[in-house]
Amino acid sequence: MKLFQRNYYKFLRNKGYDIGDFTYIGIKTRLCDKSKIKIGKYCCIGNYVLINPASHPLNWLSVHPFQYKKALDYKLYGNMPDNLNYKFFDETPKSVEIGHDVWIGEDACIMGGVKIHTGAVIGAKAVVTKDIPPYAVAVGVPAKVIKYRFEKDIIERLLKSCWWDLPYEFIKTLPFNNIKESLNLIENYSDFK
Repeated sequence: MKLFQRNYYKFLRNKGYDIGDFTYIGIKTRLCDKSKIKIGKYCCIGNYVLINPASHPLNWLSVHPFQYKKALDYKLYGNMPDNLNYKFFDETPKSVEIGHDVWIGEDACIMGGVKIHTGAVIGAKAVVTKDIPPYAVAVGVPAKVIKYRFEKDIIERLLKSCWWDLPYEFIKTLPFNNIKESLNLIENYSDFK
């Protein structure tokens, strides 16, 4: 079955991934271990992104999975027999959490144990190895924060507003290109407290 981008999000949700409303995920993006990935609302995840890839034991005799896989895939590993003395190793031991309104550029890699906070932007081909603060823009290998999307007071207001939890019928009426006016309307929204 060939999946198109518009169907990939639905496919992943049906497979049990915790993905918030209105988030889209580009083609050939790989999310490893659905129990250890949480993605918020209104996120934009580009093509070929890798989230929470498997790891290998760095302090064992070898990094090869023959030590911890009961039966190896013979197509991948050749004629290696089943290992009867395997030891437990969790290939995805850490979780990844992606907040709301996060943009992850094409071909980025988000390593395990990382939290990308709400509003952050991850540049294309970046490798995220540490937490990224709210509304930060991070690029490079390893990813480093180079700037913030807004001034500190605007970031605080955005985080406090939790606009992503408001009804879409209200959100779609906001003047998106005027952040201060949008925040004023959100902060005065009658059901917002």
